[in-house]
Amino acid sequence: MKKILTILISAFTMLSCSQFSENFDGSIKEKKKKSISEDGENDGENLRTLFTECGGFFFPSQPYTTINSYYQYPAQNLNIGSLLIGEDFSITFHVYDIPNRYTIKSGGNTIYTTGWIGTANYPGPWGQSINTFNSLNVNLTKNYSTTYEVIVETQTPPNYSYSPNQDNWEVWVTCPKEDEPIPGPGPTPICECCGDWVEGNHDEYAEYKTYDVIIDTSCLTNGDSFSFYVQSHEIPNRFQVFENGVSISDSGWLGQANFSGPWGASINNISDTSMPLVTFNSGSTYEMKVETKTAPDATYYPAFDYWYAQMSCISGGGGIQ
Repeated sequence: MKKILTILISAFTMLSCSQFSENFDGSIKEKKKKSISEDGENDGENLRTLFTECGGFFFPSQPYTTINSYYQYPAQNLNIGSLLIGEDFSITFHVYDIPNRYTIKSGGNTIYTTGWIGTANYPGPWGQSINTFNSLNVNLTKNYSTTYEVIVETQTPPNYSYSPNQDNWEVWVTCPKEDEPIPGPGPTPICECCGDWVEGNHDEYAEYKTYDVIIDTSCLTNGDSFSFYVQSHEIPNRFQVFENGVSISDSGWLGQANFSGPWGASINNISDTSMPLVTFNSGSTYEMKVETKTAPDATYYPAFDYWYAQMSCISGGGGIQ
């Protein structure tokens, strides 16, 4: 099981754990971010960038306003050339108006996607409507590829009766400097909770499988909200969040399969989604249940299960400290 600390930022609040990440030995490394201050040239249509020696700050030079339109911005190169292979960098994605989807590619291959995030009461690539968090942060590790880029997508509403009806977003790329480890309490980071990334897999044929994941809410206060971005990588999965044993958030069955299962005779659905927000109550306990059904035999491909779920949080009236 992997856990990557990821920070969700609301319009007014940044989680205080942003300066920490988990080491393999269970200790905590403090990360100091370089400031972003030098103007760079415009790089691509309708985009503006700011650069330092490592990292970058991307945003549209003007809002995208063409109504009833899907738009993909030109790919932007990430400036991480000063990093060595194996060193970490951080990317923060923020939606201001209508929804966006952010994709990170390395050497032309997709290595991370946020899925669609934001809020809209009109249909788009996300479905009939969407209501998720507006910000997300991920820590990545530089591999052998020499090219990294970010691609941003949006879909404007059908007509001007919807508000907002234009697109604004920002992406921050930072390359932290790692100091000596700060002792931590064993394998559990001192800043655990929001940002957990949990994955699971199962490799036996013809089996119905459930995974039970206890959701750590120790950093939340009453009125805060949390959600999960979930993805089925191979065969179908269904993700549910339970409060005191009662299902309160359900992804439905995600993914594709040409064999029968709890989804029916076959399924051809999207593979990822952002689940509905859950409002935290300190008197409740929360857990996630993930389901799958593996293929009958080796004649099917893919036949086995692999999934992941990433938790993010939004501050309510009490704030997240």
